[in-house]
Amino acid sequence: ILHWFRGFLSARARFYVDMKLEAVHSKIGQWARGEALLMFSIFSITLIALLILRMPYALTLAILAGFCEFIPAVGPFIAAIPSVLIGVSQGGLMWGLVLVAVYYVIQWCENNLLVPLIMKRAVGLSPIAILFALMVGISFPDIIHPVLGVVLSIPAATILSIFLDDLRTMRQKNA
Repeated sequence: ILHWFRGFLSARARFYVDMKLEAVHSKIGQWARGEALLMFSIFSITLIALLILRMPYALTLAILAGFCEFIPAVGPFIAAIPSVLIGVSQGGLMWGLVLVAVYYVIQWCENNLLVPLIMKRAVGLSPIAILFALMVGISFPDIIHPVLGVVLSIPAATILSIFLDDLRTMRQKNA
């Protein structure tokens, strides 16, 4: 399909589109590596916390937390539910509340520290731009589901930044 679409473009436009598609491909790959690093970070932090608390099935629960990291907003809650249920069944309601607090602290650290720092390094956007993109991703529930909006927000902001940088460069050359 891409080859067919390129057939409608002039040679100069084809060159531009090819350059931009390569840049987008590279940035999306960097975003995917950033997501993998986030997943591994959450796995590691959760594993350490659960081992310190001597939780049964700590490795399994940490793996679940790492995989659920890819699902924004609800993923950490999905990962916390089995831990809290096991904690309540093993140690009572107070132990379940301790686990809720642990997962809350991990989620807070992820949202306010890890995501902005890791994604800045991965895609080259400032932490403020990343947080803004995430907020925009959840802001239009009538158009796109908030979870899907958050998943797509950083890649969309990255792609937009590629074209905005190109526009800024063209304007500087013309000025």
